[in-house]
Amino acid sequence: HGAVVGGGVGLLCLCDAVIATQDSRWKLPELPLGMVPTALIAPLRARVAPAALKRLLFEARTWDGSEALAFGLATELAPVTALDAAVAARVAQFASLPPGAFGATKRLLATLDHDAFAQAAAAIRPLVEAAPASPESAQRLGALLARTAR
Repeated sequence: HGAVVGGGVGLLCLCDAVIATQDSRWKLPELPLGMVPTALIAPLRARVAPAALKRLLFEARTWDGSEALAFGLATELAPVTALDAAVAARVAQFASLPPGAFGATKRLLATLDHDAFAQAAAAIRPLVEAAPASPESAQRLGALLARTAR
């Protein structure tokens, strides 16, 4: 519920379940600010389809909760008035699973996810090292900081 911006989107991509409200707002501002969103690419790629990933990165706009659900960023949509109940129901559902099998499955998925993340990190590192901050990035970030300082 509320705003999910930049790294917050990446953080939620690491969650087993994400329950969003219709009025939640999702945005990836890095590219419009002249920054390569290197820290977000791996978790986003693991969560959304390639075509959705390009839309999320290239379209400089804010998405609502139902769009986040359609992209695969959220796993469920709940009304604001029922958000706590939806979270409680999801937690109860996870808690009802056999703990040993649930834990082993999470460890297996983490191993597979780690391998994919390590490959993505290896591919991203040269891009980060070779991409110094451009004057355009500095100007855009400076304008953003000036607006937020008001």
